[in-house]
Amino acid sequence: MQQLSACWNSVYRKIFQYKPWTSVRQLICYLDRINFEHLFFQKKLCFLHSLLSCNNDVVSSVTEIFMQTDECIKAYNFASVQLCDSKNKIRHCITEKYADSIY
Repeated sequence: MQQLSACWNSVYRKIFQYKPWTSVRQLICYLDRINFEHLFFQKKLCFLHSLLSCNNDVVSSVTEIFMQTDECIKAYNFASVQLCDSKNKIRHCITEKYADSIY
């Protein structure tokens, strides 16, 4: 995850001609974006939300089993959201968490 995050930040540095040692956290926030780690959790939680509301019984059953794993619980705890929360709330909570981590 750290290596992917570093590559993600390097893209911002390249586009905006930042030096390799310069932090891009505030730049990402000013652009109304989130860093790679937060983006990863946001996409993961939105995907799980979609799987839970799927009409396919097999997919729903497997997803319910996955929801009990430590990996899934960690993702929901990271975002401070619950299973019943909407995708919009998930996105909002992740964005707020990133903005709070900067300031």
